[in-house]
Amino acid sequence: MVALFYLLLTKGIFSLSLELLTLIGAISLYLSYAFLINDYCDMESDKLAGKRRVLHELKKWQSLTLIVIVMSSSFTISIMIIRQPLFTALYSLSFLLATFYSSPPVRFKCRGELGVICDALVEKPLPALLVFTFFNHFQLDTLLYMAMLFALQIKIITHHYIDDYEADLKSHVKTFVVKIGLNKAKDLLNSYLRPLAITTIIIFCLNVFIQIPETRIPITGILIGYSFIRELTKRGVLSREEEDMPLYVVYFYLVLHGLLPLLLAFLATLIYVPYIILMSFTFVSEYYFITTHVISVMQSIGKWYVKTR
Repeated sequence: MVALFYLLLTKGIFSLSLELLTLIGAISLYLSYAFLINDYCDMESDKLAGKRRVLHELKKWQSLTLIVIVMSSSFTISIMIIRQPLFTALYSLSFLLATFYSSPPVRFKCRGELGVICDALVEKPLPALLVFTFFNHFQLDTLLYMAMLFALQIKIITHHYIDDYEADLKSHVKTFVVKIGLNKAKDLLNSYLRPLAITTIIIFCLNVFIQIPETRIPITGILIGYSFIRELTKRGVLSREEEDMPLYVVYFYLVLHGLLPLLLAFLATLIYVPYIILMSFTFVSEYYFITTHVISVMQSIGKWYVKTR
């Protein structure tokens, strides 16, 4: 939703068209397909590793039927409603990579670095690029956004492979981390991937600061807010669940996936009230962030304030 609201605001598009709603539907269906096909192809290895997925509760023919319905619905929307050749070509490429990430005979997931690159494209940059393609927007900010998402997803999938290292060994899944070893993967994550991902997030936030004047005060507050959160964490006012992850990583990850989409959605709705429909989608998608992080932080600060008075 960040890419969508960013483009609506920077391009001054204030019209709630059928094509815009179907764009959201098409990308949602693609992401659903990506998770479904991955869970289906990993069914045997997941069972060996003791993992349970919703798809495991269905019969094989039911799982395949669901996957086919999602894929056919996706392309019906793309071809019949959106009707942009470049969009459909990129959409097809996205489905192809999502399929062969975990599906034989290619199964990029078990091909070391290729698995990391494939996942990094499938989960974030390609869906976002579909939004930029829909609006025919290919400029420097497009490159900045794609680079940020690519770096971020490489960090995320490497972390995921590290968490799944023992399970992947048990189920004989030769991921990137299994290939290079757990210690090397942790060093790579901490020394390079995390700092790179957060640097690209900050650069993109500065780009939003420049491109959308209405965001300058909130983004300044967000950037300064890290020092405030760090100080409160040092004083024990705020507690952390993931002690192994640096605070700056947690903070700016939540900025990108929580604060920024909510901010852009709110600004777009202030300018064009019918966008409240899109803002509602954003609030639903960010429900976990709001209830788990924002409310928790506000409650902790409130308790600390009462104690210090």
